Amino acid sequence: MSTLLLLVSVALAGKWDGRPTDVVAERVVAVPANEVTTVLADLSRMARLIPADCIGTWEVGQRTSGEGATAMVRYDIGLMHRSLALTVSRVMPGRYVDWDHPGRRGFVTRYALDTLAAATETEPVRTRVTTTSYFSGPPWPLKRYYHTVMMPEWQSCQARTLEALEASLVSSGGAAVVK
Repeated sequence: MSTLLLLVSVALAGKWDGRPTDVVAERVVAVPANEVTTVLADLSRMARLIPADCIGTWEVGQRTSGEGATAMVRYDIGLMHRSLALTVSRVMPGRYVDWDHPGRRGFVTRYALDTLAAATETEPVRTRVTTTSYFSGPPWPLKRYYHTVMMPEWQSCQARTLEALEASLVSSGGAAVVK
């Protein structure tokens, strides 16, 4: 009996087991990290930067910026339509901003910031923004769908959000765009 269970579990494991499930996107912007922090911690401003096909609804709470800012968000990615509370849980200016979606179906997204050394004195300060959403892997019947549909769509949403973030920062501060 135990041999049969072992064979069934191996058969169900498949090629998706052990693959990373976190979703990561990265972009370099020609803006100081502290300025990037300010935008990432402002949920009313971020609501305008996240692509409409990624977010069904976004209702900002009474506090809209900084640690403790809240919103109710409905994510629409693939077949996932999930409404979750969102709290800006940690802000370390110039280093990172954490968004926490508490609860059994929640997750954390960290926007990590790294200041890059300028190659010349005339080059603008640049910041690498890396967004990581930390997800637990789905159960076996959904693993293939997650890795082939959900994860790429989520990565696209994060990448397009970072593009919009850069455009917003550049238009408000006049910084040069870094490709």
